[in-house]
Amino acid sequence: MCLTNPHSIAGNHAPRALATSIPSYPLLGALQAGTLWNHNEEIPISFMPRSGTESTDQQRKKTKMLFEEIFRHTNLSLLWLNDGDGIVRIAFNDETLSQSQVRTKCRDVSQNKWTINLKSIMPDNDCPSPNERHTINHECMHLLAFVHEHQVPEWPSHFSFNRHKVIKAYGGDESKGGIPHWQIESNIMTPYTPEKLENYSPFDRKSVLLYQFSGDVMQNGLGTPFNPDLSDIDKAVLVLNYPRLNPGPLVPRWTVSYAADVIGIKGESREKIVAATHPHDVRRLYSEWSKRSQRFQQGEVIEA
Repeated sequence: MCLTNPHSIAGNHAPRALATSIPSYPLLGALQAGTLWNHNEEIPISFMPRSGTESTDQQRKKTKMLFEEIFRHTNLSLLWLNDGDGIVRIAFNDETLSQSQVRTKCRDVSQNKWTINLKSIMPDNDCPSPNERHTINHECMHLLAFVHEHQVPEWPSHFSFNRHKVIKAYGGDESKGGIPHWQIESNIMTPYTPEKLENYSPFDRKSVLLYQFSGDVMQNGLGTPFNPDLSDIDKAVLVLNYPRLNPGPLVPRWTVSYAADVIGIKGESREKIVAATHPHDVRRLYSEWSKRSQRFQQGEVIEA
Protein backbone atom coordinates (compact mmCIF):
# COMPACT_ATOMS: atom_id res chain seq x y z
CA MET A 1 0.00 0.00 0.00
CA CYS A 2 2.85 2.37 -0.04
CA LEU A 3 6.41 3.45 -0.67
CA THR A 4 8.70 2.82 2.27
CA ASN A 5 11.87 4.64 1.33
CA PRO A 6 12.44 8.39 1.49
CA HIS A 7 13.05 8.66 -2.27
CA SER A 8 10.41 9.72 -4.74
CA ILE A 9 8.64 7.17 -6.90
CA ALA A 10 10.51 7.36 -10.17
CA GLY A 11 12.68 5.07 -12.19
CA ASN A 12 12.81 1.66 -10.49
CA HIS A 13 11.54 2.69 -7.06
CA ALA A 14 8.38 0.79 -6.12
CA PRO A 15 5.93 0.81 -3.20
CA ARG A 16 6.50 -1.85 -0.59
CA ALA A 17 3.07 -1.73 1.03
CA LEU A 18 0.22 -2.77 -1.21
CA ALA A 19 -3.41 -3.36 -0.28
CA THR A 20 -5.16 -6.57 -1.25
CA SER A 21 -8.85 -7.38 -1.81
CA ILE A 22 -9.18 -4.24 -3.88
CA PRO A 23 -12.97 -4.12 -4.44
CA SER A 24 -13.76 -4.01 -0.72
CA TYR A 25 -11.33 -1.33 0.42
CA PRO A 26 -12.49 2.10 1.61
CA LEU A 27 -10.27 5.18 1.77
CA LEU A 28 -8.43 7.08 4.43
CA GLY A 29 -11.09 9.18 6.07
CA ALA A 30 -13.45 7.44 3.65
CA LEU A 31 -15.19 4.32 4.81
CA GLN A 32 -17.41 1.70 3.22
CA ALA A 33 -20.22 0.30 5.30
CA GLY A 34 -19.44 -3.09 6.78
CA THR A 35 -15.65 -2.82 6.79
CA LEU A 36 -15.10 -1.31 10.24
CA TRP A 37 -14.54 -3.21 13.45
CA ASN A 38 -17.35 -3.10 15.99
CA HIS A 39 -17.13 -0.38 18.61
CA ASN A 40 -15.10 -1.36 21.70
CA GLU A 41 -14.08 -4.63 20.07
CA GLU A 42 -11.05 -6.54 21.33
CA ILE A 43 -9.07 -7.76 18.31
CA PRO A 44 -7.22 -11.09 18.68
CA ILE A 45 -3.81 -10.57 17.08
CA SER A 46 -0.60 -12.57 16.88
CA PHE A 47 2.57 -13.02 14.89
CA MET A 48 2.98 -15.98 12.61
CA PRO A 49 5.04 -18.86 14.04
CA ARG A 50 8.76 -18.29 13.72
CA SER A 51 10.34 -19.81 10.62
CA GLY A 52 14.09 -19.67 10.12
CA THR A 53 15.28 -16.10 10.67
CA GLU A 54 11.78 -14.65 10.26
CA SER A 55 10.12 -12.67 13.03
CA THR A 56 12.83 -11.61 15.45
CA ASP A 57 12.12 -10.10 18.86
CA GLN A 58 13.16 -6.71 17.49
CA GLN A 59 10.71 -6.89 14.57
CA ARG A 60 7.92 -7.84 16.94
CA LYS A 61 8.76 -5.11 19.44
CA LYS A 62 8.68 -2.36 16.79
CA THR A 63 5.42 -3.60 15.34
CA LYS A 64 3.63 -3.91 18.68
CA MET A 65 4.79 -0.47 19.76
CA LEU A 66 3.47 1.30 16.66
CA PHE A 67 0.20 -0.69 16.52
CA GLU A 68 -0.50 0.20 20.15
CA GLU A 69 0.22 3.89 19.48
CA ILE A 70 -2.40 3.94 16.72
CA PHE A 71 -5.00 2.04 18.72
CA ARG A 72 -4.77 4.62 21.51
CA HIS A 73 -6.82 6.92 19.25
CA THR A 74 -9.68 4.41 18.97
CA ASN A 75 -12.16 2.63 21.21
CA LEU A 76 -10.66 -0.71 20.15
CA SER A 77 -8.06 -2.84 21.92
CA LEU A 78 -5.53 -5.47 20.87
CA LEU A 79 -5.37 -8.91 22.47
CA TRP A 80 -1.90 -10.31 21.73
CA LEU A 81 -2.04 -14.11 21.54
CA ASN A 82 0.44 -16.93 21.03
CA ASP A 83 1.97 -17.27 17.57
CA GLY A 84 -0.57 -18.08 14.88
CA ASP A 85 -3.65 -17.89 17.13
CA GLY A 86 -4.97 -14.44 16.23
CA ILE A 87 -7.66 -13.44 13.76
CA VAL A 88 -5.04 -10.91 12.66
CA ARG A 89 -1.68 -12.61 11.98
CA ILE A 90 1.49 -10.68 11.17
CA ALA A 91 4.41 -11.95 9.07
CA PHE A 92 7.75 -10.40 8.06
CA ASN A 93 8.27 -11.86 4.60
CA ASP A 94 10.67 -9.95 2.37
CA GLU A 95 9.79 -12.12 -0.64
CA THR A 96 6.45 -10.38 -1.17
CA LEU A 97 5.02 -6.90 -0.81
CA SER A 98 3.78 -5.33 2.41
CA GLN A 99 0.01 -5.69 2.52
CA SER A 100 -2.93 -6.03 4.87
CA GLN A 101 -6.44 -7.42 4.87
CA VAL A 102 -9.19 -5.15 6.16
CA ARG A 103 -11.30 -6.27 9.10
CA THR A 104 -13.98 -8.13 7.16
CA LYS A 105 -11.40 -10.08 5.17
CA CYS A 106 -9.19 -11.25 8.06
CA ARG A 107 -11.72 -13.89 9.09
CA ASP A 108 -11.75 -15.33 5.56
CA VAL A 109 -8.02 -16.13 5.52
CA SER A 110 -6.89 -19.66 6.39
CA GLN A 111 -5.52 -19.86 9.95
CA ASN A 112 -2.10 -21.01 8.70
CA LYS A 113 -1.62 -17.87 6.57
CA TRP A 114 -0.81 -14.29 7.49
CA THR A 115 -3.31 -11.43 7.16
CA ILE A 116 -0.65 -8.69 7.34
CA ASN A 117 2.81 -8.83 5.81
CA LEU A 118 5.47 -6.28 6.72
CA LYS A 119 8.38 -6.17 4.30
CA SER A 120 11.84 -4.76 5.02
CA ILE A 121 11.50 -4.51 8.79
CA MET A 122 15.07 -4.87 10.00
CA PRO A 123 15.57 -7.89 12.27
CA ASP A 124 18.37 -6.56 14.46
CA ASN A 125 17.45 -3.13 15.86
CA ASP A 126 14.86 -1.93 18.40
CA CYS A 127 14.14 1.55 17.10
CA PRO A 128 11.99 1.77 13.94
CA SER A 129 13.46 3.81 11.11
CA PRO A 130 11.29 6.29 9.17
CA ASN A 131 10.84 3.64 6.45
CA GLU A 132 9.75 1.05 9.01
CA ARG A 133 7.41 3.49 10.74
CA HIS A 134 5.76 4.22 7.42
CA THR A 135 5.28 0.55 6.54
CA ILE A 136 3.94 -0.49 9.96
CA ASN A 137 1.71 2.57 10.42
CA HIS A 138 0.36 2.30 6.87
CA GLU A 139 -0.59 -1.36 7.21
CA CYS A 140 -2.14 -0.87 10.64
CA MET A 141 -4.40 1.82 9.17
CA HIS A 142 -5.47 -0.64 6.46
CA LEU A 143 -6.32 -3.14 9.17
CA LEU A 144 -8.68 -0.52 10.60
CA ALA A 145 -10.45 -0.29 7.20
CA PHE A 146 -8.75 2.79 5.73
CA VAL A 147 -6.98 2.87 2.39
CA HIS A 148 -5.10 5.14 0.06
CA GLU A 149 -5.34 8.90 0.29
CA HIS A 150 -4.58 9.18 -3.43
CA GLN A 151 -7.84 7.38 -4.21
CA VAL A 152 -10.22 9.82 -2.53
CA PRO A 153 -12.78 11.25 -4.99
CA GLU A 154 -11.23 14.73 -4.95
CA TRP A 155 -7.71 13.46 -5.75
CA PRO A 156 -8.06 14.24 -9.51
CA SER A 157 -8.65 17.90 -8.65
CA HIS A 158 -5.20 17.98 -7.01
CA PHE A 159 -3.12 15.61 -9.15
CA SER A 160 -3.29 13.82 -12.48
CA PHE A 161 -1.21 10.71 -13.15
CA ASN A 162 0.84 10.03 -16.24
CA ARG A 163 -0.44 6.47 -16.62
CA HIS A 164 2.47 5.18 -18.70
CA LYS A 165 5.08 6.52 -16.27
CA VAL A 166 3.26 5.15 -13.20
CA ILE A 167 3.09 1.66 -14.71
CA LYS A 168 6.75 1.84 -15.70
CA ALA A 169 7.77 2.97 -12.20
CA TYR A 170 5.70 0.43 -10.28
CA GLY A 171 5.31 -2.55 -12.59
CA GLY A 172 7.39 -5.70 -12.78
CA ASP A 173 8.21 -8.88 -10.92
CA GLU A 174 6.56 -8.83 -7.48
CA SER A 175 9.49 -10.67 -5.91
CA LYS A 176 11.69 -7.77 -7.00
CA GLY A 177 9.35 -5.07 -5.73
CA GLY A 178 7.17 -4.78 -8.83
CA ILE A 179 3.39 -4.87 -8.97
CA PRO A 180 1.00 -6.43 -11.52
CA HIS A 181 -0.61 -3.83 -13.80
CA TRP A 182 -4.15 -4.53 -12.57
CA GLN A 183 -3.07 -3.76 -9.02
CA ILE A 184 -1.40 -0.55 -10.16
CA GLU A 185 -4.69 0.54 -11.72
CA SER A 186 -6.76 -0.48 -8.68
CA ASN A 187 -4.43 0.58 -5.86
CA ILE A 188 -2.93 3.71 -7.31
CA MET A 189 -4.71 5.33 -10.24
CA THR A 190 -8.43 4.58 -9.79
CA PRO A 191 -10.27 6.91 -7.36
CA TYR A 192 -13.41 5.83 -5.57
CA THR A 193 -16.73 7.52 -6.29
CA PRO A 194 -18.56 9.22 -3.39
CA GLU A 195 -21.52 6.85 -3.75
CA LYS A 196 -19.42 3.90 -2.60
CA LEU A 197 -18.23 5.56 0.58
CA GLU A 198 -19.71 5.97 4.03
CA ASN A 199 -17.59 9.03 4.80
CA TYR A 200 -14.33 10.67 3.83
CA SER A 201 -12.32 13.69 4.89
CA PRO A 202 -10.79 16.37 2.66
CA PHE A 203 -7.61 15.36 0.82
CA ASP A 204 -4.69 15.16 3.27
CA ARG A 205 -1.21 15.71 1.81
CA LYS A 206 0.40 14.59 5.09
CA SER A 207 -1.47 11.29 5.44
CA VAL A 208 0.53 8.13 6.15
CA LEU A 209 -1.65 6.43 3.52
CA LEU A 210 -0.52 8.69 0.71
CA TYR A 211 2.14 7.24 -1.57
CA GLN A 212 5.23 9.34 -2.11
CA PHE A 213 5.12 10.27 -5.79
CA SER A 214 7.76 12.06 -7.80
CA GLY A 215 6.57 14.91 -9.97
CA ASP A 216 7.89 12.83 -12.86
CA VAL A 217 4.82 10.57 -12.78
CA MET A 218 2.33 13.44 -12.56
CA GLN A 219 0.85 15.40 -15.44
CA ASN A 220 1.31 18.66 -13.53
CA GLY A 221 4.82 17.81 -12.32
CA LEU A 222 3.84 18.09 -8.63
CA GLY A 223 4.99 15.32 -6.31
CA THR A 224 3.88 14.24 -2.85
CA PRO A 225 5.90 13.96 0.38
CA PHE A 226 7.17 10.93 2.29
CA ASN A 227 4.97 10.53 5.37
CA PRO A 228 6.27 8.01 7.94
CA ASP A 229 3.79 8.96 10.68
CA LEU A 230 0.07 9.59 11.05
CA SER A 231 -1.04 13.13 10.32
CA ASP A 232 -3.45 14.98 12.58
CA ILE A 233 -6.24 14.28 10.08
CA ASP A 234 -5.36 10.56 10.15
CA LYS A 235 -5.76 10.63 13.92
CA ALA A 236 -8.94 12.70 13.75
CA VAL A 237 -10.72 10.25 11.44
CA LEU A 238 -9.70 7.41 13.76
CA VAL A 239 -11.29 9.26 16.67
CA LEU A 240 -14.49 10.06 14.76
CA ASN A 241 -14.98 6.57 13.36
CA TYR A 242 -13.91 4.68 16.51
CA PRO A 243 -14.80 7.30 19.14
CA ARG A 244 -13.96 7.03 22.81
CA LEU A 245 -16.28 9.26 24.78
CA ASN A 246 -13.28 9.93 27.04
CA PRO A 247 -9.85 10.03 25.37
CA GLY A 248 -7.16 7.55 26.30
CA PRO A 249 -4.82 8.65 29.11
CA LEU A 250 -1.81 8.66 26.75
CA VAL A 251 -3.55 10.88 24.15
CA PRO A 252 -5.62 13.23 26.34
CA ARG A 253 -6.10 15.99 23.77
CA TRP A 254 -7.73 13.63 21.23
CA THR A 255 -11.31 14.19 22.28
CA VAL A 256 -14.19 14.00 19.82
CA SER A 257 -14.36 17.79 20.07
CA TYR A 258 -10.69 18.21 19.14
CA ALA A 259 -10.99 15.73 16.26
CA ALA A 260 -13.99 17.63 14.88
CA ASP A 261 -11.95 20.84 14.97
CA VAL A 262 -9.03 19.18 13.14
CA ILE A 263 -11.37 17.99 10.38
CA GLY A 264 -13.02 21.42 10.19
CA ILE A 265 -16.54 20.55 11.33
CA LYS A 266 -18.41 23.66 12.45
CA GLY A 267 -21.78 24.93 13.61
CA GLU A 268 -24.72 22.69 14.44
CA SER A 269 -23.04 19.61 12.97
CA ARG A 270 -20.11 20.01 15.36
CA GLU A 271 -22.44 20.57 18.32
CA LYS A 272 -24.39 17.37 17.58
CA ILE A 273 -21.24 15.27 17.15
CA VAL A 274 -19.67 16.56 20.37
CA ALA A 275 -22.92 16.09 22.30
CA ALA A 276 -23.44 12.48 21.14
CA THR A 277 -23.26 9.95 23.95
CA HIS A 278 -22.84 6.72 21.97
CA PRO A 279 -20.03 5.79 19.54
CA HIS A 280 -22.56 4.74 16.88
CA ASP A 281 -24.07 8.22 16.95
CA VAL A 282 -20.69 9.96 16.66
CA ARG A 283 -19.80 7.89 13.60
CA ARG A 284 -23.25 8.32 12.04
CA LEU A 285 -23.29 12.09 12.55
CA TYR A 286 -19.76 12.41 11.18
CA SER A 287 -20.78 10.40 8.10
CA GLU A 288 -23.82 12.62 7.57
CA TRP A 289 -21.69 15.75 7.86
CA SER A 290 -19.13 14.29 5.45
CA LYS A 291 -21.73 13.63 2.77
CA ARG A 292 -23.26 17.10 3.13
CA SER A 293 -19.81 18.68 3.04
CA GLN A 294 -18.68 16.85 -0.09
CA ARG A 295 -21.96 17.56 -1.89
CA PHE A 296 -21.54 21.25 -1.06
CA GLN A 297 -18.02 21.22 -2.49
CA GLN A 298 -19.44 19.69 -5.67
CA GLY A 299 -21.79 22.66 -6.06
CA GLU A 300 -25.07 21.11 -4.92
CA VAL A 301 -27.54 23.18 -2.94
CA ILE A 302 -27.76 21.87 0.61
CA GLU A 303 -30.57 22.73 3.00
CA ALA A 304 -29.45 24.04 6.36
